[in-house]
Amino acid sequence: MPHHAMLMPTLAHVVGDEPHDGHWWTAWNIDPVIIPVLLLLSTLYTVGLINMWRRAGTGHGVSRLQATAFAFAILSLVVALISPVDVLAIELSWVHMIQHMIIMMIAAPLFVIAAPTRVMLFAFTTVGRVRLGAMFRMPGPYLLWQPLLTWALYAFTLWIWHIPTLYEAALRNELVHDAQHLAFFIASCLFWRVLLDPLSRLRLNLGLGVLYLFTSSLHSSALGVFLALSPRVWYPHYETTTAAWNLTALEDQQLAGLVMWMPACTLYAAAAALMFYFWMRQLQHPLPAVAPIPNQKLETGN
Repeated sequence: MPHHAMLMPTLAHVVGDEPHDGHWWTAWNIDPVIIPVLLLLSTLYTVGLINMWRRAGTGHGVSRLQATAFAFAILSLVVALISPVDVLAIELSWVHMIQHMIIMMIAAPLFVIAAPTRVMLFAFTTVGRVRLGAMFRMPGPYLLWQPLLTWALYAFTLWIWHIPTLYEAALRNELVHDAQHLAFFIASCLFWRVLLDPLSRLRLNLGLGVLYLFTSSLHSSALGVFLALSPRVWYPHYETTTAAWNLTALEDQQLAGLVMWMPACTLYAAAAALMFYFWMRQLQHPLPAVAPIPNQKLETGN
């Protein structure tokens, strides 16, 4: 039987009520929650960017590179959550792992680099901007930017959603599935913000950043190892879908574990190596630690 001989009925909550007769590449996820949210984020960022650059000049406040990062973050989320990747993720566990990697290790860091909070504030009036900005300066939000807390939240979110009961619920219920992806995205944005925040005073020390990434790679790799080497199937749902792809559910799970174990670990290692390189350069050529001063024109809206 060809790999994509059919799409299982369990895909109904993702792609609609009618099967796609094996043409999985046409099965896009027209989700009534995800699409409006992505459109809203894109609109707020675009309007905010136009207003910001109109006041401060193109490329000021945020750079063209940051604006490009936002575009690619949204594109990554479209690939992960709306494209046929979302369909295959219900059929194959290893694709589901790739989907999660796109959300957590590509879309989230790009989103952080784009400085979305700063830009989106400029989609509002001056009064609204001041009020919303004050909310982000309260102690509560800043607690979520503490490295130990964000590290623990990231690890907890990753592991808790791979508990079979919750994972199976996400596969079978659209709202739970959306909640899973939202949890992954928020936890990942907080995780990467500590390392990539555009304001240097809010970033973790480069040396500690290497440790932050290394320890994260250890626990995520451990989860991948457990999946890859487990003698039993963790998620019975895939026992009903993988046969159409000439795989057993256990083989599919082993591939999923390897995806989490090897490629994910490589991405963490690459980020840690890059951070280590800049740390060594910083130690050899120390520079005065001067936090960037926000553009007064942008802050006041004058």
